[in-house]
Amino acid sequence: MLTEDGHIHTLDLVLPARTSIPRLLARMDRGEFPRPLEDWKQIFSASLETEIFDPYPVTGLGATLWEMVHFKGRRKQ
Repeated sequence: MLTEDGHIHTLDLVLPARTSIPRLLARMDRGEFPRPLEDWKQIFSASLETEIFDPYPVTGLGATLWEMVHFKGRRKQ
């Protein structure tokens, strides 16, 4: 439920496509709902107008540990 000019922002964990340590870590996440990037895109766009859909890596020690996605959306007009 957003006002006419309201927006929602969310940061969500992206489930890596291939079997790896990052995928295992994503499966162990407390949220229990990591999803592939395309699934997040479908979920968000089903009920919201996308303004930002920006996947980005989370790195440490020079390596990508996992990927997140930043979404900003508003009510569909």
